Amino acid sequence: TGAVPRWSDVRSVAISEWPLVEAGFVPDLLLALAWAGVYSRDTGAELAMIAAVLQLAAWGFVAGWRTHHRLVPAVVAGAVDFAFGLAVVGLEIVVH
Repeated sequence: TGAVPRWSDVRSVAISEWPLVEAGFVPDLLLALAWAGVYSRDTGAELAMIAAVLQLAAWGFVAGWRTHHRLVPAVVAGAVDFAFGLAVVGLEIVVH
């Protein structure tokens, strides 16, 4: 609208978007461990990517369960999200 947002609006958006920040905690931790020398950079990147794809599958399952309250749609939603995650990783490999 062109108006300067109020602090309550900014806070509301920040609270609603917090799950996006939380989703990065596990991959970030795995990358930080690689940075700290616990394992190699390549291993850290692979572990972070695996964690991110598994989180996609898990959150897809949760979303499917919360939407339908049945196992089959929840598993399908998780599998589709997992497949999309793998497709993104595959495209990343092909492009680079």
